[in-house]
Amino acid sequence: MTARIFIAIPHAGRAVPAELKARLQSNLAAPDLLAQSDAYTDRVFEGLGTPTQTFPWSRLLIDVNRAPEQLDASGAVPSVDFDMRELYERGETPNEPERLKLLQDYHEPYHRELGSALDQGRIDLFIDGHSMAQSAPARSPDAGQLRPLAILGNGGDERGELSSDQRPLSCPPAFARQAQHLFQHALADEFCPPVAGLVRPSREVLLNRVFRGGYSLRHHAKPERGLNGLQLELNQGLWCDAQSFSLNQERLAWMRRVLRRWLKALSA
Repeated sequence: MTARIFIAIPHAGRAVPAELKARLQSNLAAPDLLAQSDAYTDRVFEGLGTPTQTFPWSRLLIDVNRAPEQLDASGAVPSVDFDMRELYERGETPNEPERLKLLQDYHEPYHRELGSALDQGRIDLFIDGHSMAQSAPARSPDAGQLRPLAILGNGGDERGELSSDQRPLSCPPAFARQAQHLFQHALADEFCPPVAGLVRPSREVLLNRVFRGGYSLRHHAKPERGLNGLQLELNQGLWCDAQSFSLNQERLAWMRRVLRRWLKALSA
């Protein structure tokens, strides 16, 4: 039997809604929107033979992987970037009615469309596809630390088992561990072109370390109905420079080969 897999890409977008553009800090430019996105994940996860859905808008302004009721400074409508800098000019931060309108116009349609695709497509595995900065920024729980090559999340502990907070798992522990094992092999089996300045691949694939899965995984994965879910975080240093964010095409092609090999093994 071949599993049907769907990949969502919530944080690749860099577009700015027109109603917010004039309110942002004047020094917030296109390079900032790229640097604080999941850089190039729309390219990384394309052409893998699976259906995908990409959110086109910048996560700095609307974050569809945050719960709609999370309306703090780093919530669904954030007011600070990942370096804890204010996003809006003084007095221009969206107030509560404006935040609710943004959620209605951007957050809700994304999840409505995603839910419909998962329900109608008879999907077995939902993958929420992300990337992470090579070194964690100030707003992250692991601020200042170097990141591993990849992290898989199913909401559990570092063995994929139910954690102490009893958060529901998005897939069975054994499946999460098998996905981890298969990804380690995919990284090892695909020859990686050496590129100066980029991260060297290894078998460093972790489970639920820092990232256990966000709102999308919690909201859409339904393992009790046969729809398993995994969040995948990939180190951006595998395909782009940590300072300039210039994309290396050889590494991009390699990353896609790794993912295709992993998805084929998962679907078997």
